[in-house]
Amino acid sequence: MRRIKIFAAVLLFIALVTRPVFAEKQKKLRPNILFILTDNQAAGMAACYGNRAFVTPNMDRLASQGIRFNQAFAVHGMSSPTRASILTGLMPSQHGVHFALYDEEEKIDKWPKDWCAIEEFRNLPQTLHDAGYTTAIIGKYHLGLPWKPQLKFDYWLTFPTGHTTSFYNNEIIDNGKRYKHAGHLTDFWTKKAIEYIKAHKESDQPFFLYLTYNGPYAIPPAILFDPPNEYDKLYEGKEEQISPRERINDFLLTSLGMYPPTNFFVKREHPQLWQLPWGAAMALNNKYAIRRTAAEVTKVDNGLGKVMQALKDSGLDENTLVIFTSDQGVASGQNGIWCQAFMTYPSNLYDFQVRIPFFVRQTSRIRAGQVSDRLVSEVDILPTILDYIGLGDLKIENGTGQSFAPLLKGEKKKAPARDAVFFEEEQTRVIRTDDWMYAKRYPGLGPEELYDMRKDPGQTKNLAEDKKYAGIKSKLEARLDQFFNKNANPKYDLWKGGTVKSNTGFPKWYMLWPHWGAETVKVKKPFSDLK
Repeated sequence: MRRIKIFAAVLLFIALVTRPVFAEKQKKLRPNILFILTDNQAAGMAACYGNRAFVTPNMDRLASQGIRFNQAFAVHGMSSPTRASILTGLMPSQHGVHFALYDEEEKIDKWPKDWCAIEEFRNLPQTLHDAGYTTAIIGKYHLGLPWKPQLKFDYWLTFPTGHTTSFYNNEIIDNGKRYKHAGHLTDFWTKKAIEYIKAHKESDQPFFLYLTYNGPYAIPPAILFDPPNEYDKLYEGKEEQISPRERINDFLLTSLGMYPPTNFFVKREHPQLWQLPWGAAMALNNKYAIRRTAAEVTKVDNGLGKVMQALKDSGLDENTLVIFTSDQGVASGQNGIWCQAFMTYPSNLYDFQVRIPFFVRQTSRIRAGQVSDRLVSEVDILPTILDYIGLGDLKIENGTGQSFAPLLKGEKKKAPARDAVFFEEEQTRVIRTDDWMYAKRYPGLGPEELYDMRKDPGQTKNLAEDKKYAGIKSKLEARLDQFFNKNANPKYDLWKGGTVKSNTGFPKWYMLWPHWGAETVKVKKPFSDLK
């Protein structure tokens, strides 16, 4: 009995001693994560999605080295809401960011000190930091005050604003230092990402690098007035292949106040944003804007190739999970629209606004050459990453995302299939299935839309008023209402009098709801997994 007690004590001692060693070993086994996010890049702006006029060899190569998702969708048509959803796994009506944050100097001077729009929620950089990752952002942030690190990013390299007025002569915020960079921002982010990767090639600590290009962007004034970059000549004479050139859309005319009914006319809350619909109208069917946008796509593609080569040269590619996607899509002529969803009235959420490129690769674990038609939403990204690296037991409060990590691991039967994704943009809400897209507007703010996505993928024939499809429309509307009734946070449910964080793109909410107003409140305690 004495020997048994001694033996048990020895086993207990070994367990206590080896537990931290095992935990440290597990941390080392976790893959690095390189998350590459572009700005306003529709899925159709990459050759691997069908439009061979785009010169994107590095995107195409990366897509072929893992899984390319053909049906991946943003939750919104603007960058702050989509970036918030990517990082938190929550819908805009859950986290409260319903529009691009106005972050010009005069606006952010009024924000609370160190304000962040999403720090009260579990988020990707915070969760990975608390799990032992070193975390870095290089590129666009657009979720709060940019002057110093937020969301537990250890390395902080960004620029002050979310709206890119030019790719040149921008102010940089570099880990506490501020300076001007005269050159093109895409080249700058690429250079800094390569430096970061090379600096970590000997590290035992896994890294999370959030590389957020602010290109291709496609929004005026940059694509109208910036000088052509070195890839512009690739697209001379190919404008018709790159972008459809169509009659201006009635929704865009209404936004400009040039189309009845005149009571739809909405003056934007912010002067700069009021000018943008006019810029969108100037860019529509403009050959220079078409070439500039395509050339910025290729410039990002060139940067991607250099970053992936740095990963390989550093011996890190096999143990690095690479995710490539965009915050949302953008119109570049389709259906007579240019620019983001809010440029029209009512806001439009057609496929070209929300369907995004999405590839996932890890050479040592994910089989190359896969193509998936599974519906994927941005709210699926956080639970998928956590599941993939062994943190799937962590709870995302009120999250509606579904992990597709089993699909990445080759366990297709364990990956539940989605039968619908949902989008929202203030006055517009949408349900999208494999077969149908149904758009509903807040009462009185615009028409319903219903499209047969099998027969009419370009969404040119609205079937919402066709009695033959009344049953389909009714079922989709019921599902859409059920989703938001169940999941929207009453505090941020605009359709029931909820508010927004910082600002709205649709000031009519002030008239529709008594005492309505936007909020910017500093939370008392940011979310953390560390006690």
